Amino acid sequence: MGRMRAAFNAAMAAIVAAFMVIMSIQAYKELFVRETEPPAKQRTGIINVWHVVKYKPYSGSVSTIMADAARKLEKKEYGVFYSVEGMMEEEYARRIERGEKPDVISFPAGLIDADGLSELDAGNYAEISGELLRAGSSEGKLYAIPYAQSPCVLIENNELSKKIGINLDEGSVDAAAIFAAVNGADGSMIKQSILSGRAERWALIGAEGECLDTAAFKEGKAVLCIDDVRTARELSMLSERGKGFNYTVHGIAGQYGNAQLIAIPYTEDEWVKEHAEKLIQLLLTPKYSLKIAQTGLYHSAPYEDKAESASPVDAQELLNGVPCANAFLLNRYKDAIAEEAARALSGDSGANEAIVKRYGELFD
Repeated sequence: MGRMRAAFNAAMAAIVAAFMVIMSIQAYKELFVRETEPPAKQRTGIINVWHVVKYKPYSGSVSTIMADAARKLEKKEYGVFYSVEGMMEEEYARRIERGEKPDVISFPAGLIDADGLSELDAGNYAEISGELLRAGSSEGKLYAIPYAQSPCVLIENNELSKKIGINLDEGSVDAAAIFAAVNGADGSMIKQSILSGRAERWALIGAEGECLDTAAFKEGKAVLCIDDVRTARELSMLSERGKGFNYTVHGIAGQYGNAQLIAIPYTEDEWVKEHAEKLIQLLLTPKYSLKIAQTGLYHSAPYEDKAESASPVDAQELLNGVPCANAFLLNRYKDAIAEEAARALSGDSGANEAIVKRYGELFD
């Protein structure tokens, strides 16, 4: 009986010992082997951002602001890098021709159409008004966010306007005041070099006559120029070098702005889309909206505080509530607009009606 009990105890001891060995091995695996296993690999990569420039802000740089936003994201997202490049339209065209493609593109209205862009969810951009979102939409789908606009202004060569008797009130003017100013006492257009800058803008207010380019105005060869507010900055820099002339900058009430939009070129790579959209969302926050507004642009998203800018006009005051032209229709119609504007300025009433109707479609 004693030998049986001893054998039983020995067997139980062996079982317990075996159990302890098994548990020790399991614990070793959990404590040491698991810790030495490499973590799941986190994807790294570069998001290429192109900022295509047609209308520079009055001061500062949107590219610099974008780069600052990109650095903020890089600090939060391990292994994610953003390459932000600013370029003019000519450089953009050369790079597209070489087969290059960005992951995010900031572009002026009229540069591209919606083909080749990723559809965006309008619900993610509730801070942007529906009217502005339509400016980046095609066939009812959203493809781009019009995040900033630069105002067109009327710049007056004071010496020339005084010489031929053009009188404009100081400050902002409307289209009717401009039209009245460029007509003589008998109601006919003054036959001197008056118009310069954006021909389609002059055509839309019903003006007639030869429209010189902005470069001619800078050389003192025209009386009035309608163009982007950046032209006023360039005149200011000329004056600082003693090469300019006395001029007055007038805001134009009710004139649509030169819009800058941002979009994601089409991709099936969800990682790229996710990080591209994070940059867009950050640029629409109050902090970055204010930074962009301080360059003299009108930012489409709301921002806190007052945007102090060196610009001679208040972009927010001029453009708030003004229709924004559809970016993709503007691309489709740009050649027709140029042709209609030329005919309208030559006195073709039918062309004037056509361009007014066409712009009605752009704003619809």
